[in-house]
Amino acid sequence: LMSTELSAPVHRVTVLEDRAQVRRQGTLTLPAGRASLKVSGVAPVLADKTLLVQAEGAVVADARVVRQSRARLADRPEAIRSREEEQRALKAEQTAHGGRLARARQRRAALAQVREQVLDELGTDVAWGRTETQRWQADLDALDSQEGALRRELVDADHQLERLNRQLADLDRLLATLYSPETVLGAEIEVELAVPQEGEVTVRLDYVVPGACWRPQHRAVLSEDGLTVETFGCVWQNTGEDWTGASLELSTQRASLGAEPPVLGEDLLRTQPKQEQVVVEARDQAIQTTGLGSARSEAGSLPGIDDGGEVRTLRVSGTPAVPSDGRPHRLPLGSFRSEAEVALVAMPERAQAVIRRVRAVNRGEVPLLAGPVELVAEGGRVGRSTVLYVAPAERFELGLGPDPALRIHREAERVDHKPGTLSRWASTDHRVRLRMSNLGGAARTFELVERIPVSEVEEVRVKLDAKTSSKGTTPDADGHVRWSITLPPGGTAERVLAWRVEKKRDVAGL
Repeated sequence: LMSTELSAPVHRVTVLEDRAQVRRQGTLTLPAGRASLKVSGVAPVLADKTLLVQAEGAVVADARVVRQSRARLADRPEAIRSREEEQRALKAEQTAHGGRLARARQRRAALAQVREQVLDELGTDVAWGRTETQRWQADLDALDSQEGALRRELVDADHQLERLNRQLADLDRLLATLYSPETVLGAEIEVELAVPQEGEVTVRLDYVVPGACWRPQHRAVLSEDGLTVETFGCVWQNTGEDWTGASLELSTQRASLGAEPPVLGEDLLRTQPKQEQVVVEARDQAIQTTGLGSARSEAGSLPGIDDGGEVRTLRVSGTPAVPSDGRPHRLPLGSFRSEAEVALVAMPERAQAVIRRVRAVNRGEVPLLAGPVELVAEGGRVGRSTVLYVAPAERFELGLGPDPALRIHREAERVDHKPGTLSRWASTDHRVRLRMSNLGGAARTFELVERIPVSEVEEVRVKLDAKTSSKGTTPDADGHVRWSITLPPGGTAERVLAWRVEKKRDVAGL
């Protein structure tokens, strides 16, 4: 049975949250009888149990994945040859400098002996009463000069030898790596077919590979015409095979979750004595909404609700190339343009700054999936933000960062009052003082938002101190207080919010 190579390039890829489904397809002409096909270059990490082979014009008798380690010897002899020549040159230079260093040390030892002899002769001349000062000085100066030159030569030769030793050590490690056989894991699919009659046979191979994922990303560009939002799919893959010339789809399906029902446990009911105290706690609760609401359109309004886990498949236009390098590749998925409402908003309890807020409408045909957003305004990048799920025709908002001309300072005070002898209530006074200033050369108008707590039990009461608070302080049902502040160039303003929290004696936790 002869094995025939089948050219089956990647035809379609569906990238999921943590894996990818790959389809390969190839056509060839086969005679009647048994045929063995081999598809090379497939991802070695593919899951064997997910392999599905279908054939048109033949019957699939068997299919299997064969993996093997291969040595990568391309360009290896040339690289080794050049490194060995460099090693020989460095060793020759090392020998030359070693001989130079040895000769310099011998000359230094000979000069030391000459100096001892000169000093002995000088002592003998002095004993016999001979005074030849000029000759003695000339001899000693000549010896000093020669010794200085020898010391410089020794230091230079020693430094050169140290440098050569480091280079040779690095080269030895490199050659050891080149000598060792480098292996790479490869895989191929072997398919056995039963061909009833001679003709063309089309083979499709489907399998799932790990090491691939995708995440949505967005880019919001603010201009005078409005807000333009571009959506990208950022794809990573390191499966061992390149996806080139294939159609690419990005899916939100989570195959790893499965469909197993939850395990039910026992719910025991017990009786316990009634507590004498009412235990409460203060908490921060996000207001649960489905967004900013839907915008009116000629086709009608869509409710701003989550999709409830509905699987969506996004198609990437064209046939992008996604190599197996583990790097992110941004692929465009779509874009839309919407009118934009730009305003300044300050929430000093969260951040002592005035934020530029943009509100827009999703004018696209598909929802915006939750993900990071790159913000571009005034011809340049101004920062990054995030967006949650936004349905078509739903309004959403983005923050473009703080306004550098506005400053806010927030001070919070709290005073506890013990209950009187005959009183059942204990109280705590709260006061928040906000100071604002405009350092810019133009007037600024922004919305200032503060809040007071909202009680959910009768044993705790929250009362606004209208006398201490600034004028126009009216909290809504959620406890939010909103002021419209206008500051001229160099102007300042101040707002005060005060309230009292009263609780009964038997309330604990506050």
